[in-house]
Amino acid sequence: MREEAATPAASWRILKILYWAILGSHLMAGASIVFVAASMPPMLDVQTIAYALLLVPLGVIAASFAVSGALLGKAKAQPSLTSKLGAYRGALILRWAMLEGAFLTSLMFYLITKQQLFFATAGLALVVYLSQTPSLENASGDLGLDTDERSQLTAN
Repeated sequence: MREEAATPAASWRILKILYWAILGSHLMAGASIVFVAASMPPMLDVQTIAYALLLVPLGVIAASFAVSGALLGKAKAQPSLTSKLGAYRGALILRWAMLEGAFLTSLMFYLITKQQLFFATAGLALVVYLSQTPSLENASGDLGLDTDERSQLTAN
């Protein structure tokens, strides 16, 4: 199995495809949970504990940036553009997966409790995920790319 794409431009395209694929999984799973929740009564009456449960998805959102931020620092230190992109891809996939976890956890808490607060938290996680769309500007800033490296990402 190949570790990295043949060219930096191909690696960049793969990263964008992964982003949209993960977004699709967000939306399909979220729609399924909301559909199921509409036909079910609350499973638990946890008004008091709801605020404590809210810390779980919010903590995961915060942790996604802390952990991936450390990995982005390591990606920036890589010697070649190809290795930078490989490490960058890993850091972003981890961030996106953690944001997806916060999204799905919030929806599951909503399914169980019917507390609108969890539905709003799922929306927050989705908005944060959408703000993380891979862009050449973000990659340049995160990886400290020079003009030549930037042009390699957009080459066909």
